[in-house]
Amino acid sequence: MISQFEGQLMSTEKVHRKAGRPSRPMSRDELLNAATDAFAANGYKGTPLGLIAESLGVRKASLFHHVKNKEALYLESLGRILVGLGELVSEANLGQGTFVERLDRLGELVVEFLASHPHAARLLYREMMDEGPFFTQGGREQVLTTLEMTAAFFESGMKEGVVPKQDPKHLAMSIVGMIFTWYTAANLSTPLSGTDAFSPEGVATRKDVVKAHMRRLCGAEV
Repeated sequence: MISQFEGQLMSTEKVHRKAGRPSRPMSRDELLNAATDAFAANGYKGTPLGLIAESLGVRKASLFHHVKNKEALYLESLGRILVGLGELVSEANLGQGTFVERLDRLGELVVEFLASHPHAARLLYREMMDEGPFFTQGGREQVLTTLEMTAAFFESGMKEGVVPKQDPKHLAMSIVGMIFTWYTAANLSTPLSGTDAFSPEGVATRKDVVKAHMRRLCGAEV
């Protein structure tokens, strides 16, 4: 089933190019990464398209060869994050292996995702606080769906007798907070830990820590 924001991703890809050629070619990922960085740093209202274009080394007009307007770019940037995270939770719910194996894998995958999209956590948190255009156009429901899927995963561990009975929704929020805060506040976690949160060493260490914390929070230390 294609979600609203998966549809947004596909439809934005189909925007017709305007006359003329952009000053230099750029990949979709390059554009979305630059947009995510800028929106995370300045918020939706504080990020003109010209700022994103400048970070890419192109003229503002060149962006219209790739995207309809700023709002479409913002929705696609956040939609990509939610779709990616939702796929990881679905894999944990439907994947093979014991609950603990899937729990460990989920922790590793989410850390890898956030580390490879350095400003994703910060942008998502900013939008949740600001309740901007993404939340007001269905993003709130998309986030809740992903959280409910996460809670359902933990509830499945309870039904298997691996996780002690508890409120799965509180557990989901506790674990999300534990994982995301490290990357949302990377400007603090990096000096605190003495290791760049996004470096291979930092990511490897964080994976081990997250897996251990997730097991303890779930009560699934086996």
